[in-house]
Amino acid sequence: MTSTLQMIREVEAKWMKRLFLYNESHFKDAGLPSHNHWHHLRVWYYIKELLESLIKRGIPYSADETEGLIIAAFFHDIAMHRTFDEAHGKWGAEQCKDYFSKGNPAPPHCFEDVLKAIERHDDKKYLYQKGKEEKPGIGVLLSVADDLDAFGATGIVRYTEILSLRGLDTSGIPEKVLINARSRMDHFTSTFTLNRYLIQKHQKRYERLWDFFRSAMDETDQGQVNRAIMDRIRKNLRPTNPTGKLTKLLEPADNRYLKKLQEEINYELKAFPNPLFF
Repeated sequence: MTSTLQMIREVEAKWMKRLFLYNESHFKDAGLPSHNHWHHLRVWYYIKELLESLIKRGIPYSADETEGLIIAAFFHDIAMHRTFDEAHGKWGAEQCKDYFSKGNPAPPHCFEDVLKAIERHDDKKYLYQKGKEEKPGIGVLLSVADDLDAFGATGIVRYTEILSLRGLDTSGIPEKVLINARSRMDHFTSTFTLNRYLIQKHQKRYERLWDFFRSAMDETDQGQVNRAIMDRIRKNLRPTNPTGKLTKLLEPADNRYLKKLQEEINYELKAFPNPLFF
């Protein structure tokens, strides 16, 4: 176990800063905090969490596979700065190939699996997964980690931002989120059914998201509050006001509900330290 964790740290030392900076250069002025370099960083941390849980069950991953996973994490949504549709996975894979054609460190031996994972990661019907294997592959781990980042207080702002940018109005977002998030949670629990602690941890984050959007469909005081929060996010989606931080989409936080949500998000984000400070 110790040697495996050391291997993960060595992979991070080799790749994380360079991939984070490469991502940052693409999203610097994009104003897309739901899917920028910070999202990619969080997805890598969720992959690490999944890896550690699998390693504890005696399911090993090589240094080559781990390198493939960190590369997939930092490229899966990199094309979102140019398109929000499903083509972003294919373009992300093309950009990943281009990255390694320009004198960067050689890609891992599992590079073809990495490219397939990037291209197919946004298939939330999970049609590319033909069966449940004991050892989840790169595509499965990337997809599950990407799903986990959609939960919690962070997910409330992420979903509202990206669905607004895809053309949904406030009234249409909650139902869309509830269906999509349920699919994500079901896939996670079926893939990691033997890890009860991990499921319980992320079930709470899923429920936080679900409660917010379910309430937003009701004509109650809380429903009105939640819809007002969504409207605030939508109003901050302006090309003249690009931001890289999710909490900026809630500003000005001029009431207790907005302040509370900002505090929740800031607390969640503490689990994902900036790699430039390592």
